[in-house]
Amino acid sequence: MILRRFMKHVTDQNWFAVTLDVIVVIVGIYLGLQVQEWNKDREEAIMINVFAQSMIEDLQADTKVLNQTIIFSENKLSTIESFLVNIQAPQDAWDVEQFYLNMNTALRIAPFKSTDGTYQQLKASGSLQFFDQALVNKMNAYDHQIKNTEFRDDIVERAEADFLTSAETIINYYVLLQFREDQIITQDMYIRFEDQEEIDVFINTLTKKREVLARALEEYRAQLIIAQSLLNDLILAYPATNL
Repeated sequence: MILRRFMKHVTDQNWFAVTLDVIVVIVGIYLGLQVQEWNKDREEAIMINVFAQSMIEDLQADTKVLNQTIIFSENKLSTIESFLVNIQAPQDAWDVEQFYLNMNTALRIAPFKSTDGTYQQLKASGSLQFFDQALVNKMNAYDHQIKNTEFRDDIVERAEADFLTSAETIINYYVLLQFREDQIITQDMYIRFEDQEEIDVFINTLTKKREVLARALEEYRAQLIIAQSLLNDLILAYPATNL
């Protein structure tokens, strides 16, 4: 209809009307492009908020696990410290039940596993570009710290394996199982060290376990600091009500 009217005005040489028709078309195109851009910006804002809320959930899960892992590791280190003091006393003075209680704690593990699926998706899809650069820097720092933490966890796991090997021939694992299930102890609570050299090996592996766990604990604490900072920034920048 607009084209037909435009052609009629040209035929009639009504140049004023022609000009108006051109202006109407141009304005229409401009408004159409503006609406399209507005819709694109709105969809982008919704997408960013969805990603932000998902990352907030990931970080909340991480901070919860990190707090639990830190408490667990601190308690385990304290037990190992006491264990080392006790086991370096003469063997005939050992409290066998306390020995098994210490072993039960020393053999437990609680490595930190990050919930970083949202960040990895953002990184792989190139969507990090939609976030403020300061936030992106913190996200990248958090990811880098995860690698440090996982590296330390791998070392802890190797130390755990060495300690487990040194413990296999000297304790009764049925007793440990009963301790863990809060059962009444029904098995013999023996400790079978052949000589002082075997005790020294056990002490060395337990000491190594303490040292690597202490280093891992430092990484857990560093991970938690970055997680809390990034979490606070995301909550401030992207309130859930924006969705």
